[in-house]
Amino acid sequence: MIEQKNRQRFLLPEDQEAETYWEGKEFKKYAVVVSTGPVKRPTFQDVIYVQTKNPDRAIKCAKDRLPQGVRGARFSVKLATARELGCVPT
Repeated sequence: MIEQKNRQRFLLPEDQEAETYWEGKEFKKYAVVVSTGPVKRPTFQDVIYVQTKNPDRAIKCAKDRLPQGVRGARFSVKLATARELGCVPT
């Protein structure tokens, strides 16, 4: 469980593995979910993967990669999991 700004977020087992894997690394890969429109039925939603030192910088990089016509976007950031990066067990 992670506490952020007086909020608690429960992690799925996959997210816990990602937290453990990226813990000691200087640069981390983040999955930034960008969405616009109503929260329940977004008109635009995309995931942008970036490699940065912190989540704030990840959001800034994602904003730089967005097309110019996207306004009023919401950003949600989390550490990229092995499945999202295309890793398969061997």
